[in-house]
Amino acid sequence: MTEVGDVVDVISIDYQTVYAGTPVCDIIYFIVLSTDEEFRKQYFDELLAHYYTKLEEALKRLSVDPSEVYPRDKYNSDIKKILPFAVVLGATVLPLMTAESENVPQVGGDHDINDFILTPNELCAQRFRGIVNDCIKWGVL
Repeated sequence: MTEVGDVVDVISIDYQTVYAGTPVCDIIYFIVLSTDEEFRKQYFDELLAHYYTKLEEALKRLSVDPSEVYPRDKYNSDIKKILPFAVVLGATVLPLMTAESENVPQVGGDHDINDFILTPNELCAQRFRGIVNDCIKWGVL
């Protein structure tokens, strides 16, 4: 039990997209949907490097040799393979993430599929253009 004012270390665990696959999907999902073009221009490479470093540290704490189970060259190869899906994420998930609360589809009741179609707002359009621009810059489109 902690007292008021105590410092508590918290570790967040996100099971949002749990599946068996490359961890690169998680970092690309996070970066593409949580940042804009200007931020990625400044920090994209740094975020990718930091993620791999933390993944290496986690594997080592579990007594797993990262160079055997997920070497850096495989990580880099997976990034190149997964990056084109950034456009798919932008087209499918970004409209929901950028929707104003009054435009978010309501769940429950008698709805059909048409009730869940969102018209992207300007923020979504701007962020999606940034994703496409980045994918062109990264050489994946």
